[in-house]
Amino acid sequence: MAPHPVWLLKGNPIACCSRRKPCIWLIFWSGAGFDDPELKVGTVKFKDASIRYTDVGQVNTSDLKRRLKKVRSIQLDYANIYKRKG
Repeated sequence: MAPHPVWLLKGNPIACCSRRKPCIWLIFWSGAGFDDPELKVGTVKFKDASIRYTDVGQVNTSDLKRRLKKVRSIQLDYANIYKRKG
């Protein structure tokens, strides 16, 4: 399996995209704090949340832009999370 493209902001991962057989999976690392009902919360430790698309028509560009703006204001210091033990 190929590595997932990851987008970083000041050294912190903020989002990644994964191509799966049934869908495209878009993950926001701090997405649990977005207060977005369409995002499915993942792990508690990393506060990630994601959305899956099975068709390009499902992508709402205004929602995507809103989430990308939230990424800038809501992010954890993942670069040092292991040094601080979570």
